[in-house]
Amino acid sequence: MKLNKLFIAIVIPALALLAACRPESDVLPRISTDKGIFEVAEAGGDVVVKLLSDEDWTAAVSPATTLDEVDGISVTPASGKASPEEQTVTIKVANNAGYNRAALVSFIGSKLSGAVTVNQKGAMGERVLKLTVQEFLDKEPDATVFYELTGTVTKITDEFYNDFWLNDGTAEGDGIYTYGLFESKGASRINYYMQQMDIREGDELTMRAVRSAYNGQPQAGSAYYVSHKKSAKPSIAIGLEKYEAGATGETFELPVNSNAVTWTLSSDVDWLSFEPATGNASATVKVTVAAGPDAEGTITLSASGLESKTCKVIRSELPVLTISEVLNAEKGSLLATKSSLVVARTTKGFVLSDGTKAVYVYDNGANTVAIGDMVTVKGAKTVYNGVHEVEKVKSVTIESNGNNVTYPNPKYVSDYAVDYTSEEAEYITIAGKLVVSGNFLNIELEGVDSGVKQGSIVYPVDELNAKGFDGKDIIVTGYFNGLSSTGGKYLNVIATSIKVYTPGAKGTYSNPYKPSEIAPILIGGTTIEGNVFVAGKVSKIASQFGTKYGNSQFWISDDGAFKNDPAQDFEAYNVWYLGNKYWAEGDKTVAEGDEVLIYGEVTYFAKNNVAETNGKKAYLHSLNGKTE
Repeated sequence: MKLNKLFIAIVIPALALLAACRPESDVLPRISTDKGIFEVAEAGGDVVVKLLSDEDWTAAVSPATTLDEVDGISVTPASGKASPEEQTVTIKVANNAGYNRAALVSFIGSKLSGAVTVNQKGAMGERVLKLTVQEFLDKEPDATVFYELTGTVTKITDEFYNDFWLNDGTAEGDGIYTYGLFESKGASRINYYMQQMDIREGDELTMRAVRSAYNGQPQAGSAYYVSHKKSAKPSIAIGLEKYEAGATGETFELPVNSNAVTWTLSSDVDWLSFEPATGNASATVKVTVAAGPDAEGTITLSASGLESKTCKVIRSELPVLTISEVLNAEKGSLLATKSSLVVARTTKGFVLSDGTKAVYVYDNGANTVAIGDMVTVKGAKTVYNGVHEVEKVKSVTIESNGNNVTYPNPKYVSDYAVDYTSEEAEYITIAGKLVVSGNFLNIELEGVDSGVKQGSIVYPVDELNAKGFDGKDIIVTGYFNGLSSTGGKYLNVIATSIKVYTPGAKGTYSNPYKPSEIAPILIGGTTIEGNVFVAGKVSKIASQFGTKYGNSQFWISDDGAFKNDPAQDFEAYNVWYLGNKYWAEGDKTVAEGDEVLIYGEVTYFAKNNVAETNGKKAYLHSLNGKTE
């Protein structure tokens, strides 16, 4: 949960422009409160708010969402004068015989405004508006209002993430696309949750969701389960389309879903067996793969009167490894990769990722793949320039195209490039001036002696137009590809992005934002794209680094004092540890007064009027001057 304090000072654009011209020592005017969120029992009661306002103000009560009602909520006094002293305001909340509700109580000045949220339970519980699928589609995106939908699951598109389509007959085609189904409101994702609940195509499902959108296309977001009814229509489904096994033999679990039928599993090879091999209800079947040479077999799920479903099993004499397992394999060992995503390319190979780790596959450009392809590779493990790779590629099999590619938040390493190294293809960022000499694309790193260390872009593909940046200051993001030349002079990067860069610009390593600089910008409505640096001192700790979550939540300010002022406080929200990694036992923690440098995405959290890092999209770059 976010911090329970809320301090709101929304500066209109004209005021923000004037404030930018003031000396840094000036203090921005404010309207702030001692808390941002208040909880009131169903029976009602008084809420006492401590208010500081540098302007004359008037109170206003409004619904927090379109479903909320605010009858019986009043503010005393209803207005007040500007004062350097704390003022006491009472919000009177009547008994609530209706639905749970939330009210936004605003304190409005001539140029500023502040607000608190009052939540109250109601005798009728949560109010949920029931809509048809078409009515839901006609709504505008709104992340604050949950609607209840009941319809038929027309298509399940991703069993792992629980993505599907729902229709009740009121909408065209498959209806509304639902991005994930959760067990309850606000719960974490459970992989294969729909399989576990035996929710299959054709079943009737009741869920609650907000109207969202992705790339302009309507979606049901944050959907959570209410109930479902099994279809009377007989059906069968199999949980996997393909499984890759090693030659030494193994067992794996195969989900089988059925409704109103007796099903049977069979195979076209004698090295696959099942327990159980038949049933009249959904089950998780234990499949045994016997040891043997390279081979392929097909598992068939059948039931009388229904179309059969199949799962291909590939047995390989080579060990079939995840990317994480490839990194731990012995140098020179022959291997096959499990199906993995192409996330970067060079003219000599490509980078594979399993969503956790990445590895470069060097094939001298013999195979044509695209970013977004899911592929399997057979080759040999090697270590080149100190980094794990796959070489001597025997085969590359493309299994699907056009898959979504999401990159991890990069680690910025320019400032300590002289000391940086890794045995893995970490996702990193470097900055400096590009110098092109023939086929060599070297980068004179900002703030680093070019005689000691330079960056280098490895075999860039034409789409990057890398040579077009010759002589320009650039920022390069991509996968680390080792240190080459005498003394490891060149820090090699397989680029995924090359952009023009302005040395010394605000938000760069050499000129980081201060909390008092970045907070007013974000609160004022300006969006800051990409990753930036923010430097300050820890002023308040909300949650310390620990092994449970691996990240931390704390506040920073220019001088280490918590200001209770959104224009001067900045929240490091769920930031990762030094080195952009998950905190581990034995690592240092943060303390009030520590000097920190944070790198990552920043955002404005409007509900609590907070300037902050984007959750889990930023990390602690340095702690009291130390990096890792």
